[in-house]
Amino acid sequence: MREHRPFSLARDPHKCKFGLWYDQYKCTEQTIQASLFRMALKNMDEPHRIIHASAGEVLKKAENGSYQEALAIIEKRRNGELAGMIKLFDESRRILQETKREIVMVIRNGSKQFAMSVDAVQAVEHIPGETIEPMPASLAGLGGVRCQVAQRARTRQMVLLLGPDCLFPARAAK
Repeated sequence: MREHRPFSLARDPHKCKFGLWYDQYKCTEQTIQASLFRMALKNMDEPHRIIHASAGEVLKKAENGSYQEALAIIEKRRNGELAGMIKLFDESRRILQETKREIVMVIRNGSKQFAMSVDAVQAVEHIPGETIEPMPASLAGLGGVRCQVAQRARTRQMVLLLGPDCLFPARAAK
């Protein structure tokens, strides 16, 4: 606006980069963290639409030569709706950081322990013994560690089994 150049960005709130992401984002998790994040996103919808809707008004003022009025509208949106959205982004980031909790699996083998941080626990289920196999040769790049693979009963998805033999190899016990 200050440079009197043609405006070429998206005026439709569904066609800007944020709008495209916002319209496609789906969070199906049923956690407090996810609920708070969904609420913060929902609160961004109206100010986002207002910012885009003001583009028409700003451009009309510019066409009429009222550049100061156009800049005043932009400044009002910057200090109002845009500032509010930035606060919501910051709040969303804070929510995600504060509610994220590390999950640690601890496996014991006699007096030895092994702990590993995991992103999430997707399932706790019985793995049928007949689906357990040695690690395929094509995946055996684990430095000689003897792990096994198995198929999940319901989905037939391949999983890596981390048992005491895998995590506490006999040669490491010496």
